[in-house]
This record gives sequence, structure tokens and C-alpha cells, in this order.
Amino acid sequence: TDAMIRKAFLEEIPDTTKTVNFAFSAEGSGAMYGSLSLDDAIALNYYYVPTYEPDEGSVQLYLWDYDTFRDVSMTTKENADLVLEMMPNDDGSYFASMTGLAAKQIDDTLYASIVYTSGGKTYCSGTMPHSINSYCAYLIKNSDSAVVRELAEAIVVYGYYADAYFDR
Repeated sequence: TDAMIRKAFLEEIPDTTKTVNFAFSAEGSGAMYGSLSLDDAIALNYYYVPTYEPDEGSVQLYLWDYDTFRDVSMTTKENADLVLEMMPNDDGSYFASMTGLAAKQIDDTLYASIVYTSGGKTYCSGTMPHSINSYCAYLIKNSDSAVVRELAEAIVVYGYYADAYFDR
């Protein structure tokens, strides 16, 4: 299990030559971060706090799976595997979720970019890799709660066993 946990700490850095269309807009870009839900199924969650008030319905989450990201020379809105409209929260942030993930998808990295318009200008978050594994690694390294760290370690171990079982 130590090797599984160590593997969880490896982080993938997006190839910036591929993500030039979604380059971080210094002015007005806001902050993007992810989390993990374990309710009915595993879900990767995406949150965004824009700098400016977005035009209604304009906050879009673009997702590319690992294979698409690897195979394209440049990410575009057109070659995104999935586009989700992010929904506003009461605190001014926006939320979208990639649901229905299986434990065997522990290492499946999704690359996310958020684009929104405000007053006729377009802003972009940059591109963030996010996976079950990377979020658990973050919790293992940074959580102050022993229970949360142990849960994250158990998810990683369970994910690798599920992946090994289903890939037989």
C-alpha cells in the first residue's frame, strides 16, 4: 500500500503548449479548485470563484480526458470531451460535478478549463488536472484530520485494487 500512496503524490502538469487557448487570464480570471464527493457514486467536483460578475449562463467548464489531452496538439472548445454549465452558489462561486465515476478510475485524469464572459470580455481559469488520486493525495498531505487522511488513503488503496480487479 505504501507504493500506492506514493503514486498518489505524483502530479501531472498540463502541457502549456496544448492549453494556450485556455491560458490563465491574469485580470478577472478568478480561482478554480476541485474536490471529491463520495455520496451515491464518486464525483469530481469543480468550483470557481470569478473576479467579475459573469453574464448569466456564461460560466462553462470544459473537460478533456487523459487520452484526448494526450492526442490533441491543442485543446479547443470543439475538442473538449464534455462541456458543463457551472451553476451559481449563494456565495458567488460556481459549481459543476463530473458524476458516476468508478473506483477503478482512480488514476483517470481530467483536464479542466473554465471560461466565462462578463460585460463583453472573456476570461479563462487556465487548465487544471484533477483526478480521484490527485485529490486524495492532496488530502493525505494537507488535512489536519487523521480521519480524513485515513479515508483518503483507503480510497487510494481501494481504487488501485478495483483497477487491478477490473483490468484482468
